[in-house]
Amino acid sequence: PLFTAFNFDSHTQHMVGYFNGGVKFVLFGVAIYLLAYYNYSSEKALENANHVLLEHTIELNRSNEDLEQFAYIISHDLKTPVRNINSFLELLRQRYDSCLDADGKEYIEYSRKGAVRLSKQIDDLLVYCRVGRNLPPSASVDMNVVAQCAQMQLAAKIELKKAKVVVEGKLPVLHHSHQNMMLLLLHHLV
Repeated sequence: PLFTAFNFDSHTQHMVGYFNGGVKFVLFGVAIYLLAYYNYSSEKALENANHVLLEHTIELNRSNEDLEQFAYIISHDLKTPVRNINSFLELLRQRYDSCLDADGKEYIEYSRKGAVRLSKQIDDLLVYCRVGRNLPPSASVDMNVVAQCAQMQLAAKIELKKAKVVVEGKLPVLHHSHQNMMLLLLHHLV
């Protein structure tokens, strides 16, 4: 009851049909143009973002290489003076041991242990600089097996210190990890 049908003559109906087809064609063309324009804009923005990301990645890789090389050079150059300090402290202890009182001997021993500790830290820095190089592909790592390996490697030190390593519960399986790195981590923790 709210719709009234209009019957146009056939010429008017044909004209309305042509007009309707033209409007559909124009609207379809505008829709395709808008989709293509936004698709092009999105692709351009994505291409620019990828280009910027690639530049940052290249710069980060270069910076990391420079940092690794710097750390390697510095740690390598520090080893000689530390070795000299340790050697001279040992010579001082050997030559003047009879002339030194207990405090003097204790100071030399503290200094020598400090030099040994510094040498170990320099070695650790060198190891750290090489960590990212030549790693195998990541895989799943059972931390229970890694913990057992770390305990076996450290068995002599654990026994010497009369220590006890306790692992409570079951350790997880880590995905996308390096077994050697996890072993090194547990080794240092223990």
